[in-house]
Amino acid sequence: MQEENGMTVKQFVDILKKSWVTILVSVLIVAIVFGSFLAIVKTVATDSYYRGTLYFAGSDSNDNRATDISGIVSADNISKALRATGYSEDEIAGLTETVRGAITVTPVVPAGAQGSDTEYVPSTYTVTMNPIDGLTESECISVVNAVMNQFVSDYAQSDGAVGSSLVMVTFDYDSYDYIHIAGELIDITTNNMEVVSDVVSRTSAASDSSQNAVFSAIQARLEGELARLRTLQSSIAYNGTTKESPSLSNEQYLDQAVTSAQAKVTALESEIESYETLLAKLAAGGSTGGVDTGSGSIIIDNSALYNFLNQNYSRTLGELTEAREALALVQQVQTVYGEATAFENADADTKAAMRQSAETQLNAAIENLNSLFEELRTLLNDYNGYTGSSTKSISVLAPASLITESVLGTTTMLLVLVIVVVLTVFFAFMHGRKKYMLALEAAKDREDPSDGTPTDGNGGDATEETAAEPENA
Repeated sequence: MQEENGMTVKQFVDILKKSWVTILVSVLIVAIVFGSFLAIVKTVATDSYYRGTLYFAGSDSNDNRATDISGIVSADNISKALRATGYSEDEIAGLTETVRGAITVTPVVPAGAQGSDTEYVPSTYTVTMNPIDGLTESECISVVNAVMNQFVSDYAQSDGAVGSSLVMVTFDYDSYDYIHIAGELIDITTNNMEVVSDVVSRTSAASDSSQNAVFSAIQARLEGELARLRTLQSSIAYNGTTKESPSLSNEQYLDQAVTSAQAKVTALESEIESYETLLAKLAAGGSTGGVDTGSGSIIIDNSALYNFLNQNYSRTLGELTEAREALALVQQVQTVYGEATAFENADADTKAAMRQSAETQLNAAIENLNSLFEELRTLLNDYNGYTGSSTKSISVLAPASLITESVLGTTTMLLVLVIVVVLTVFFAFMHGRKKYMLALEAAKDREDPSDGTPTDGNGGDATEETAAEPENA
């Protein structure tokens, strides 16, 4: 240090002893002034808002989901939420539109689902509200939570209504061929079984045991009717019974049925492949992820998303199994009908008797189904007025909280301030060193002038004065 910088360790310590006040004052002034400047910049460049998260557990289409989501910011939902929060009617009238304008709803879509060939219906949505003049932070949080909770409550009730897709046997089958009539009845019964199965699933909780027992019994009866219809269709195909002049022959109907069933199998196989790709990407990316927002973070629970997609995947696998079974059954009927010879080889009277037998059995099936479906419609109407079901397809995943975002993060601000303080300490120390070295050089000049002669402190020659003293004396 002495050779390269002209400063020893002792001198370094002496400089600190003499300059510590200057260094401390400089640091305090810079920290206060520059820190205040950074705080002002951070405040000006900071956005604050309130955010909560909703999670849909059921599957749907994007069109239907968009319609549902629009209900969050509807005047009806917001006014009911404000009323539940305790606002007066006059306050509600003035606040409803303000809250509507301050709230936005945004879907959370993982990167793996973007650009996929399969339509991805988001299950997670963030509900964000900007600060509202006149409302405190706690009041804003209460409003956002009330808006979400009110929507969840109303959605669960509206989602409880079932049976809208229930089909009654009201068609005119005079122009249909016999296998075609049986096929239509099979499709209608299968559709209504899906409605009943949905209710059985909804009422699986112990608190809904009475409702579950009622619809489980209806489900068993429908399964029995469906088995009888398939047997009747196979019997007609085995005999080769056909009408004299149907609008669509058995051959033509079976060709169309096989083509339609095969197309459904192909579509479901493609959907399964897409789900497997999405699930593999999510599994490779870990169970959780997040989006950093400065002072706050939005945590996206990929494990919940994975479970949601996996449920859809399992459901689609079940649909694919059913579709393949349906394809195999209609192909079997087609094969049996193609090999049938009984009706073709029968005389006119026998053919008339075979036709009459087919029509009698089909009419009896229609009568039984109409009676069963009417009973089912009454039960569904009663169920839709039933409020005991605990099943919900939507929930508040995360309640509202204050989120702040700034171009100048807290960590960055502190780092910049530390760097400035360190530089201040360095320059203050160097300033003290300069003064110290100048004082040291001045002291050396007084004690040891350049010609080696001691000075009297006034620039004179101390030796001459000493030598002259005896003469003067």
